[in-house]
Amino acid sequence: GVWISGGNQGHLANVILDTRSHRELEAVWQRGGAYGDVSGGAMLATSFMLRGLDGKPMLIARRHTRGFSLLQNVVINPHLTAQQRESQLVTALHYRSELLGVEIDNNTAIVVNGRTFTVVGDGRVAIYDNEPHGSRWFYYLDPGAVSDLTTRTVR
Repeated sequence: GVWISGGNQGHLANVILDTRSHRELEAVWQRGGAYGDVSGGAMLATSFMLRGLDGKPMLIARRHTRGFSLLQNVVINPHLTAQQRESQLVTALHYRSELLGVEIDNNTAIVVNGRTFTVVGDGRVAIYDNEPHGSRWFYYLDPGAVSDLTTRTVR
């Protein structure tokens, strides 16, 4: 298994992407190994990565959007409730509609098994699929919910 700590996901990407460490990490994932992370590490697991600045909304930083691509066509944003990020992925998905947006509360995780994930922990996950859900562009999943990353359906 591999554990990636939190921190500046851009810095982590600059240090790890396209290195032997990155190739070994991918090999662990392909063998069915575990990839665990927190905050910036969660953002790195995806094929598309946003950047954040304190006090500013999430940014799409040119030349700095590629993550480890363990999860294809997914963008993750941590600290959902703690940093009031409920609407931050709406604009990103407007421009990148092929992406599935996943915002994760603190003390919460998604456990990926193949193409499905299960929400675990104390909080919830917001899912952005570029479709309206009532008056919002996202919906919430509570602990125990299972969702399919390919079909974008909840089981």
